[in-house]
Amino acid sequence: MDTLDTNILIAIKCPNCGRMNFHNISLFKLFHSLKSDLCCSCGKREASVSLKDNKTMIIDISCLVCGINHTYIYSLKDLLKRKVTVICCDATGFELCFMGREKDVRNLVSKYQENLYLLLDELGFITEGDDFIKGKTNRKN
Repeated sequence: MDTLDTNILIAIKCPNCGRMNFHNISLFKLFHSLKSDLCCSCGKREASVSLKDNKTMIIDISCLVCGINHTYIYSLKDLLKRKVTVICCDATGFELCFMGREKDVRNLVSKYQENLYLLLDELGFITEGDDFIKGKTNRKN
């Protein structure tokens, strides 16, 4: 019998500095506190995660792109079934947040960063020795 992983990794871009941050959320801890604010090392609040009726997760995200807060509601059952849930800005479609199993979220974020790096390099925005990918992630556990 497989054990159910009740931890969710949330990868989110800071609306202030643009850094990609990783936040491990324990659903058991969230059941007790009911709400958790996710903050960047720069001090800016990126999102808040809360539970409703112990069955529903509500995530309120400060949007990096349009500057508006977006609120999304997910069934915990559905979130735990999926490998990764991608949350996009309602106005632009830009990916703001990735939630799910740690390995899958990290793999997807890595692919997105590599593709963005290749695009910027192709457009001439990357110079030799540029630390575009290095230093743009921040892990919080």
